[in-house]
Amino acid sequence: GSPALAMSAGYSEPPDATPSRKDGVDAQTELRYRREGIEMIRSMAGALKLQPTTCATGIVFYQRFYALQSFKQFPRWNMAAACMYLAGKVEEQPKKVKDLVPLLFKLRPRPDMPVTPQIETDLQDMNSKLFKDLREKVLGCERVLLQALRFDLIVEHPFEHLIKVCRGIKVLGKDKVPNELVQNAWNFITDSFFSPLCLQVDPRVIAVAILDLAARRLSLTIAPIEGPPLAGGEPWWHRFTPHSNPRELEYVCVQLKEVYGGELPGAVVTPSSEPRTKKLRTASATDGVA
Repeated sequence: GSPALAMSAGYSEPPDATPSRKDGVDAQTELRYRREGIEMIRSMAGALKLQPTTCATGIVFYQRFYALQSFKQFPRWNMAAACMYLAGKVEEQPKKVKDLVPLLFKLRPRPDMPVTPQIETDLQDMNSKLFKDLREKVLGCERVLLQALRFDLIVEHPFEHLIKVCRGIKVLGKDKVPNELVQNAWNFITDSFFSPLCLQVDPRVIAVAILDLAARRLSLTIAPIEGPPLAGGEPWWHRFTPHSNPRELEYVCVQLKEVYGGELPGAVVTPSSEPRTKKLRTASATDGVA
């Protein structure tokens, strides 16, 4: 596999090693391009009512692609739409290109080209020049994406591991695992996709690291349900990811803090779908995962 897709605890590309940096894109611009593409994927997924896992798969494709290719060579908006389109097929929630094309135009910031009634009509007309141009851009980017990923489309997310681990733990002093704990961890995992963690760390480790973080912020103590009592100093998560270490979990937390500009948002005491910041939207821990 490519070194850009390596999965290890402390793996992080040097600041000037990404294809975009080598292509003359500065660090702040690259970070902004990553965020804007990811925001578009999330907005598309919301508009198309796709499951959180489908949205996450689209983001992983986007992150993987730009770990291998430059933003200067491949415009982020068209590639974001292609990633969402491909993710729908991979996760068996396929959407037609005709549903994506209007969103690609409307979600892309274009102050120079507002959506006029004529453009609105053209976006719904599969024979219009505007529609055909946009459709070809999405399909062309999908072909480039598939080649760059070498048709390796298998993606595993922390969400499924979070649910699995929550079934195997108890919280001291509580009858059951509190919803607040699961919701906070789910929200953090959702926002972790803005970071490169999905390229760097095993999704099981991301799940336990974020669950441990959420528990500490809610002052809750986790213990495994099965097996002997924890030995002195043995962390609860060691039962679920025996090969991980505290440094690896700390790395996950550091990367997550960077998503929020260095400071984690306040714990969500009551599950809510309201955004915690203007830029980051939450998803529900019950959406599409049982």
